[in-house]
Amino acid sequence: MIEEDKIKKRLAKAPVFRKIKKKRDQVKHREGTREDYPPIHLNEPERNAKKENRFPSNVITTSKYTLWSFIPLVLWSQYRRATTIYFTLIFAITAIPAVSPITPWTGLLGLLFILVVSAVREGWEDVLRHRADKKVNDREYCFVKQSGALKNVKSRDLHVGDFVYVEANEAIPADMVLLLSSNEEGIAYMETSQLDGETNLKQRKVPPVTAGKTKEELTDLSGVLKCEKPNHILYSFKGTLEIEGEDAAPLDKQNLLLQNAYLRNVKWVVGLVAYAGPETKLSLNQREPPFKISSLDKRLNAYVLVIFLLDLAICVGLSVLSGFFEYKYATHNYYLTTDPSGYWMVALKRFASYFALLSFLIPLSLVVSLEVVKVIQSRFMEWDKELSTKDGRMTARTSTLTDELALVKYVFCDKTGTLTENVMKFKQCSIRGRLYEDAEEDHLQHALEDADKEEAEDVENFLRCLALCHSAIPDSKEQREREEANDAKADGDKNVGKNADKDEAALRAKNGDKGKDKNEGEDETKKQEKEKEKSEEKKLKKNRKMKKKRSKRDREEDEHDARDRDEDEGDEEDEKEEDEDAIDYKAS
Repeated sequence: MIEEDKIKKRLAKAPVFRKIKKKRDQVKHREGTREDYPPIHLNEPERNAKKENRFPSNVITTSKYTLWSFIPLVLWSQYRRATTIYFTLIFAITAIPAVSPITPWTGLLGLLFILVVSAVREGWEDVLRHRADKKVNDREYCFVKQSGALKNVKSRDLHVGDFVYVEANEAIPADMVLLLSSNEEGIAYMETSQLDGETNLKQRKVPPVTAGKTKEELTDLSGVLKCEKPNHILYSFKGTLEIEGEDAAPLDKQNLLLQNAYLRNVKWVVGLVAYAGPETKLSLNQREPPFKISSLDKRLNAYVLVIFLLDLAICVGLSVLSGFFEYKYATHNYYLTTDPSGYWMVALKRFASYFALLSFLIPLSLVVSLEVVKVIQSRFMEWDKELSTKDGRMTARTSTLTDELALVKYVFCDKTGTLTENVMKFKQCSIRGRLYEDAEEDHLQHALEDADKEEAEDVENFLRCLALCHSAIPDSKEQREREEANDAKADGDKNVGKNADKDEAALRAKNGDKGKDKNEGEDETKKQEKEKEKSEEKKLKKNRKMKKKRSKRDREEDEHDARDRDEDEGDEEDEKEEDEDAIDYKAS
């Protein structure tokens, strides 16, 4: 026991555990801003907006700076660097005419250049954060009015106690208690991949006191929603929904829809905003944007400190030698001017002068070059196609920390979906003690086709159970087209379903494939027959063409022979006539 206590004490002193404890204390501090969470009154927005309730707005902020805090916070973050302090000291020395050997503009321009370059980089990165926040806060949702009608409002304008209408595949705008669902059983599903990285759908239920009601009936209810104090635990919630004329309904995590989760498997839901803005579980799990210093900057600060100490040593030595020269030579030689302020004051002035002259030991270009190189490096990382996915390119949110990637030694991550593809694939099943697998060989396919009737019935019943006994909800082609427009994960063009469980999805997918095998085989046979008919038709056409060509060639040869015969006969007749003429001439 003593050794275990020693080990625990040593672990508690480790830097990693100190950081975890510090983060936990920060979360507890944020959660501890309320002693008790005020009750939420249904359909009474004026009462919920009173000062004693102090419900925050639903505005999400991840940026570091505002218009008024930008300059002081940027200066504070820059003066955490030793180089900025060093160049400020150089400017202060050069601003004293009695000791400065150079113009003060030299130190001022260098200091301003460093601050301006850093401020421009910080400002641009924070502008991108403001744009991302604005995009999230300006998402439009349907607010259920007192008349039961729907009105489009922005996410930033939602308040605790509002009834919000959310459609399928939309992000949940705040932590809401589920009151109505398009599902007949009062069930809804949410995807929390943006919260915990899990793609499995979480089931949520409508409390019995509001089950079966309509939107118009919700706006006529009077009651109170009592919730526990906001906390950072995602899957922990306790509350009570008290409606006049009904028994109080206890609430737990099965009734809470989390902010930034996506609604799945149902057409719409109506929820009551319980936590908004900085009091949602997502916000409580996020730390305030810290002012980080990279390991390179920390090492650079150490190097600058060493060079600074070396600079001090050189300046002290030179100032001592200057005072010694003043004492030994200047007072004994009339042609050398002396400083009447004394030897120590002379040494101090010379120290400041030499310190300004030796300021080049820490070059200004070093700081500026590092700033520019980090920005360019972050852009190269964003443009790298090998670092991009089908969902988009990577984003370097803090360009000053890109070099930290080279120092990573260990990566802690969950296995599912990170080191693996998170794909459930059917391999084998056992039906009455006999194993069946995904067979691709022809002889195995024939063996299945030749199975006896009893065995075939068992397989058919097994597949029928897989097709019917599951929690999947069918959706139509039109709904899937809407999902694809909303960047939902969908494939196929027929009526399919969605599962909350990956195992069920894998079994249903394989069952669907097996159900298609027969039709696919018939289609393949018909396709082969058609191809065979087409090939035979092509052969017949080719033979006809060959016959036509052959007959044409024969006719041309016959005509050519006939012409040759006619020409020969004509030549013979001409020869006979010539012979007859010759005989007549001799006779005469």
